[in-house]
Amino acid sequence: MLSTGHQLCAFLAGALASALAAALLAALNGPATMAGPVFLAAFLVATIHVLILAMPLYALVASRWPPTAWRVLPSAFLIGAGPIVLILTFTGGAWEGGGLVAAMTILIFGGIGLFGGLAFWLVISPDRQ
Repeated sequence: MLSTGHQLCAFLAGALASALAAALLAALNGPATMAGPVFLAAFLVATIHVLILAMPLYALVASRWPPTAWRVLPSAFLIGAGPIVLILTFTGGAWEGGGLVAAMTILIFGGIGLFGGLAFWLVISPDRQ
């Protein structure tokens, strides 16, 4: 079993990597000056995702199976995409026009979650100790 400190470092690495991915996307698709504010906002959102979604899911899964890439990465995509799917579903506006905007939004947020999950897995993976 990994120490609590090691687990917390892995969760922090995931939140930081997700925020970095969001900031890079912002810098590539708009003024570079937006990268800093987007990083801070994304880090806050990613930390909330970690606390509400990732940590309980990890506690549930890790008690039964070791954290492998095949378990962590799809979960991370869903942790990133799941809340935006709920937002899009309950607001309804993005689904109009064939849903292309919604699909792209889900892929972007899922990809940001996936990036954070990769960082988490690289830190938490028993093979890397």
